[in-house]
Amino acid sequence: MHDPRVMFREAVDLILKAWEAPAPFDWNGTVWQGEKWHIIPKPMSELEVGIACSRSDTTLELTAEKGFLPLMSWTPTVPQIREMLSIYMNSEHKRGAAPARSRARVGRVVYVCDSVAEAKRDLRDAELAHAYGRMQHVIPPGGSNADLTFEKLIDRGFFICGDPDTVYDGIKNVYDEVGGFGTLLLIYGKDWGTLEQRCRSMERFMAEVAPRLAALNLDKPKIASAAE
Repeated sequence: MHDPRVMFREAVDLILKAWEAPAPFDWNGTVWQGEKWHIIPKPMSELEVGIACSRSDTTLELTAEKGFLPLMSWTPTVPQIREMLSIYMNSEHKRGAAPARSRARVGRVVYVCDSVAEAKRDLRDAELAHAYGRMQHVIPPGGSNADLTFEKLIDRGFFICGDPDTVYDGIKNVYDEVGGFGTLLLIYGKDWGTLEQRCRSMERFMAEVAPRLAALNLDKPKIASAAE
């Protein structure tokens, strides 16, 4: 049985080779072997590759080494994101784009409405049990999974929810505390509030929050959205 880290690294190298090789090629790796591999179709242009980063140093180091985009999960705390960015920025680089804070994508749970109280009401039945395994570090000392509710995580500022001013302040605080990043990934769980509520939140975010975030300007932060 191969070490998953060895398999992952070789898989990345094999995929890059398959995309870039101008002719059929042989591969004699530790995990995979083959002759005259011919992969079609080839990418029409150079692809930007993103690697999901939770808190593994080796993944961050690989991301920097290969010139990939670091996709920071929504589950790390702000101090952990700051540390992750430091590891990424200070890791060895061998190909592609050099590490830069403007390339970092940081995920946060964001919900825009009229007030914090309304956010708690809209999201009170939202389910987080699927993420308990990735959120144990968020539980306060002496606590339990019962602390992993939207209401408590909103109160602690881990989830950035409420009126546009509150949301802007929360995002700006994250940005400032981690030293800046390039793209904010908005995390919306498929069952976190109704579809109408989620769509309204995204519309209000783009109209009432995003224009103010552009002033932070680390290569003008961009906004993306993702469903958990």
